[in-house]
Amino acid sequence: MAVDGGIYLLDKPQGITSNTLLNQLKRRFGIKKAGHAGTLDPMATGLMVVATQRFTRLLSEVIGSDKRYSGEFVLGYETNTLDADGETIATSPLPSSSERVIEACKGFLGEIDQIPPKVSSLKVDGVRAHKLAREGQDFVLASRRVSIYEFGVNELADGHYSFDVRCGSGTYVRALVRDLAYSVGSLGTLTRLRRSEVGAYSVSRSKKVDVVEPDDSLSVQEFFVGQKLLVVDPITATSLLQGRRVGLMDQIGLADAGRIVVFRERAEKFSDFVGFARWSAGELIPESMYP
Repeated sequence: MAVDGGIYLLDKPQGITSNTLLNQLKRRFGIKKAGHAGTLDPMATGLMVVATQRFTRLLSEVIGSDKRYSGEFVLGYETNTLDADGETIATSPLPSSSERVIEACKGFLGEIDQIPPKVSSLKVDGVRAHKLAREGQDFVLASRRVSIYEFGVNELADGHYSFDVRCGSGTYVRALVRDLAYSVGSLGTLTRLRRSEVGAYSVSRSKKVDVVEPDDSLSVQEFFVGQKLLVVDPITATSLLQGRRVGLMDQIGLADAGRIVVFRERAEKFSDFVGFARWSAGELIPESMYP
């Protein structure tokens, strides 16, 4: 099928890597280029924002977005991966009460320092940390500043909990569970994880990769919600795509807009997206075009 490219909301199933999901989409659409705005571990499910073809450059608009997750964890043991896919490396007593665990969540709200899991895609001297960890090499990952906006926990059974968290980009939920367990004198392991939101996008609008169609791409208006949008005629679009400035009267507050999202007359699909421009002194000036 002929695919010009677009932005898609996909629901990743459990048991595959994020790159496997991309490869499945590329095969389905018959394309060579696709990228995503944030990895999910194999055991995790949920929302992935995926761009194809020439629009992979737009993923930078989404990568730094807040994310919401729900899931479950168990206290009393820790695995080498900090999740249920790993091997148990240590055990511990359970906390004296579930109330301690629920109350301890409050201490993680705001900006916190977090040490990422050793089994992760981060690089150490150019090598993926998970490769070093599985080879048994000794190394240290530096702590990173992350933001936790909401974090709530409910007890399901003795030592088993469900949770909901809204956090900033770069947060490892596995590490959050680990550190919550440490704070109550126990060990913890993530047993289920589902990403439900990325920025303004919800998993409720996503599609499974085996049923998604090229026309399921987000529209330009949906992707650039809240930004200044400008419709131009085909001649103006061609001039901008060729890097030429275009004389244009400011009739809709372009001077105050900063970056302007430009698209062709239909403005329905991402194939109508022209690029980014700014307005100055009676001219529309191309900044980043998408030919």
